[in-house]
Amino acid sequence: MLSRIRSRAQATAWCAGLLLAATGCKDFLVEDNRTNLTQTNYFTNATQAQSAVNGLYDRLRLLNDGPGYGESSWVALELMALHATTLGQSFNNNQIINQTIDPANPYFSSVWNNAYNGIGLANLVLARVPAISMDETQKKALLGQAYFMRAFLYYHLVRLYGDVPLITTPIDATSPELYPTRTAQADVYNLIIADLQAAEQSGLPAVDRTGRISLGAVKALLSSVYLTTAGYPLQIKANYQKAADKAAELIDANQYPLFSSYASLHNTTDKNQGEFILQAQFLANVSNSAISALVIPYFVGISKYNDEFGALIPTPGFYATHEAGDLRAQEQQFYFSKYPSIKTGQTVNFGTQALYKYFQVETALSTG
Repeated sequence: MLSRIRSRAQATAWCAGLLLAATGCKDFLVEDNRTNLTQTNYFTNATQAQSAVNGLYDRLRLLNDGPGYGESSWVALELMALHATTLGQSFNNNQIINQTIDPANPYFSSVWNNAYNGIGLANLVLARVPAISMDETQKKALLGQAYFMRAFLYYHLVRLYGDVPLITTPIDATSPELYPTRTAQADVYNLIIADLQAAEQSGLPAVDRTGRISLGAVKALLSSVYLTTAGYPLQIKANYQKAADKAAELIDANQYPLFSSYASLHNTTDKNQGEFILQAQFLANVSNSAISALVIPYFVGISKYNDEFGALIPTPGFYATHEAGDLRAQEQQFYFSKYPSIKTGQTVNFGTQALYKYFQVETALSTG
């Protein structure tokens, strides 16, 4: 009898041990990975809010990205207008010039993907930052910058692609909007205008000389949006006056004085100054800009750049459209046809006109 009771007690203890072990294992396997940042656990303080908005500024360089050698989205857009050509070797650029472009050309997906990545981040900021306990003035300004960036990106998308998916909330793997349909251009423009009007009321500074979004930048973009919607395809004629009125607000504030020399458009001294309302920012070895190297004729040897791409060269026909006496057409104003060799100092004649307005003298002759 005692033996039977002892056996039952041992069995009960053993089973209890199994239950405890199973429960302990279950708790142990529940992962609490606090280093894994997600959409829901990241936005908890002002520093994180500021960091997220800082990340949006990379999207101001949307059209500077390029899929390959001697390629950049802004170059592709200029080539599509047929007032420029290329002297370089880019297959994708030559497809555009020869009008043989096909769906495999990466320019189309490059702008699309980069824009929607930025829109996704802006949506996250606009959805999560309002709940953060932080200085309300700073919060409003951060949200204003996010509204501006979302409008900026959609403005490029709708002009390039027409009807596009209109996504205004954060997306994850379970979101029904993971496979969105296209939205009519009119609705996209309505969001763009609403976003910019929200940014106008966010307490942004009238002017910013550090490369940050300002009230001046918001008004300038909104004026451009009104002007675009006044014409084809929406043809909202009343927006012509709205565009003029918004531009007048910017001009009458007299906070963006015009430069006295075209040289100020592409030197380092006047960066973010004068008539520049908003510039994308670049920093060597952090975010490099190839704009200057892209406009130099193909390997003419006038700079310290590793490459001189000859990616965008004005056609003689376009250059000839300037009237006699137009200052822009004079040597080293908007164009240049010759320059000293970086090695010998002898003048190198290009045999064509190149875009001096994008030639960055300081980097071309010093750091490369």
